[in-house]
Amino acid sequence: MNCTATRIDCRSITFFFLCLLSLGGCALSPQTISINPDIDVQGNVGQSQTIQVDVVDKRNSPVLGQRGGVYEDTSNIMTSDNMTTTLRKSLVRALQKQGYSVAERDADTHLTVEVNSMTYNAYKEKLLYKIEIGMAVRSIVNKNSKEFTGDYKTSRKKDYVKLPGVEENEKLVNESLAGVLKSMLSDDDLINFIRE
Repeated sequence: MNCTATRIDCRSITFFFLCLLSLGGCALSPQTISINPDIDVQGNVGQSQTIQVDVVDKRNSPVLGQRGGVYEDTSNIMTSDNMTTTLRKSLVRALQKQGYSVAERDADTHLTVEVNSMTYNAYKEKLLYKIEIGMAVRSIVNKNSKEFTGDYKTSRKKDYVKLPGVEENEKLVNESLAGVLKSMLSDDDLINFIRE
């Protein structure tokens, strides 16, 4: 009697822990990613003009989206608190590559980059995980009491056998952001406005 009861208890306990492990495998932890895009731009564009650059985060939340799993509310993927600082550094490097002289203040040309949207969507389709990333930024250039505004968007999709980790997600987000910022800094209308 005791032995039979013990076997049943052991099986029940084993089954219980297997269930917990199964659930644990589907529960995903949140991820915080650092923003540091490497913006590939052409040189000899700025013609040594002096420009001031600022970055404004216009999003309602640092959360890009959820990575999926059993508890979506705990699987957020978000940007770090210093996003505007690190993004400005990336933009300064890109502007300097283009031949601009970047000033901290009181420049004739003032470029403000607004980050309006950064989205991350993960879902499973058949045997693959689909990751979709969207970016939307706005450039506002003020010079000689005139203003230029440009809007730039991009979207990217990539397939994975398993959900990507924080390093791969960080790479995906930064590459997408670098792409939309490259489009912005390569905009002929923006370049010509600054040259006027």
